Amino acid sequence: MTVETKYAGTGSTRGSGNDWYLPIYYVGVPDAYWAAGPIVTRQLVGSNFGFIVPDGSTVSQIRAGIHRSKGLEAGLQDLTVRLFDGLVLIGANHAGEAGDWIATYPAWEEAIYVWNPPPAAATPAVLRSADFGIVLAATSGFPTQIAYAESVWIEISYTPPTPMANHSWWGPFRWWDAA
Repeated sequence: MTVETKYAGTGSTRGSGNDWYLPIYYVGVPDAYWAAGPIVTRQLVGSNFGFIVPDGSTVSQIRAGIHRSKGLEAGLQDLTVRLFDGLVLIGANHAGEAGDWIATYPAWEEAIYVWNPPPAAATPAVLRSADFGIVLAATSGFPTQIAYAESVWIEISYTPPTPMANHSWWGPFRWWDAA
């Protein structure tokens, strides 16, 4: 079993709703930068993780962690937490799996989401793509609520393909046997 954990290399937004402030800071390890927006938010996309999952690997689980915080009002919740292949959302929506957003800015919490088994569309080629990522959108009943998302990581657990035993490009044939 091999496990790769990587932070997003790119932050962007998509869809409708209130925009996130500076989504470019939704990359790398947790630091002093954040993205925020009043509720309902657009979809915040973390992508470009740089995975190296080899072709033929069996992916057994995908985990993601989002470093998040909220404004003063209560009741901030996930609306969308899904994997993204660059074109469409893939796999189940895990909104609500980590519960309401509890930490009030400047405190942070890490919400963990698990796809086990992973979606069938999460092939090694998709996981290696710079477009592969995770989408987050949040909602609240308070129009002044602010959502903060500082960073995101994804962990891929997979078993690499087994090399074929006693196999080479030329096969079992030896030139001196041809006589």
